[in-house]
Amino acid sequence: MALRHPGLSRVLVVTVLLGLAINAAYFFTAPFVHDLGIARAGPFFIAYSATSVVIRLFGRRTLDAYGPHRVSIPAFAMFGAGLLGLAFLPAPGLLVISGIACGAGHGTLFPVLNALATHRAPPGLQGTVVSLHTAAIDLGAVLGTPICGIVAHLLGYPSMFAVSALACGAGTWLVMSDPLRGGKG
Repeated sequence: MALRHPGLSRVLVVTVLLGLAINAAYFFTAPFVHDLGIARAGPFFIAYSATSVVIRLFGRRTLDAYGPHRVSIPAFAMFGAGLLGLAFLPAPGLLVISGIACGAGHGTLFPVLNALATHRAPPGLQGTVVSLHTAAIDLGAVLGTPICGIVAHLLGYPSMFAVSALACGAGTWLVMSDPLRGGKG
């Protein structure tokens, strides 16, 4: 069974946390920005998307040069910093800076975690593991979005973004404490 292969479950849990973080940014930034009286959330999403694309186009060799752990640790920290930055809106420029940080994290983490999961896949089960990786991102969305909604409703958007940043911190810790960190996978 693919999930019993060393280190694969850890990568999938980290991917669930990434799914939560992505959907916290996607679904809750616009309503928060509008609640604050900021006319548009577009600058966040433009910065997020543009940075994600630029990272994937120009940083694509980073994974090969430095390895998945050296790349994913700062990427998770960046995503968390972007989410935490949203908690401090409406500070000038923070919407765009947070978008850049979240886009850098997402643009880096999705392919790195996919590669890490595929590398840890048992022989002949790479397709299964790619499906599991995609399902883990979706599971993060399915579980995380309502949880974030509840936190936002009870404690406010800033607290929800802070909690989402903590999920990124948990992802960072799981990658840093990975027993297979010293190897290639």
